[in-house]
Amino acid sequence: MKVDLSYHSAIDFFKQDINSVADSMFSQRGKIIKDCAKVVSAAVVKNLPESTVDTPMYQHMKTDVKFRIKDDNEGEVIAIIGGGRKTAYKWHLVDNGTSETQAQHFTDKALQESESSIDAIMDSAVFKAVDNGR
Repeated sequence: MKVDLSYHSAIDFFKQDINSVADSMFSQRGKIIKDCAKVVSAAVVKNLPESTVDTPMYQHMKTDVKFRIKDDNEGEVIAIIGGGRKTAYKWHLVDNGTSETQAQHFTDKALQESESSIDAIMDSAVFKAVDNGR
């Protein structure tokens, strides 16, 4: 008895299906990165320590958290989260500490807190891609 199994058409079908999911994820990457950046920015604001300075022209770090989405030099879409023009230079000082101040590690805390939300955003994008945008 001789059995001839033809599996090439099934493998081609699965390859097409997987490639369509990859293409869908690639086309959604800007939205995914933006949604993740919003979540992380909110977590950063939550974890930033309160400043006690109360002068009229002083810009607090919590009120100056910004993010932007851009293409890096390697063709990838990335999110940059940081302080605005008046507070950006303070981030490494507050986050890592100095010889005079204790480190706050607010960026690490923010990333850790937002991990489950980022996973949910990614899961949603994958399910949408697998479900052909429905």
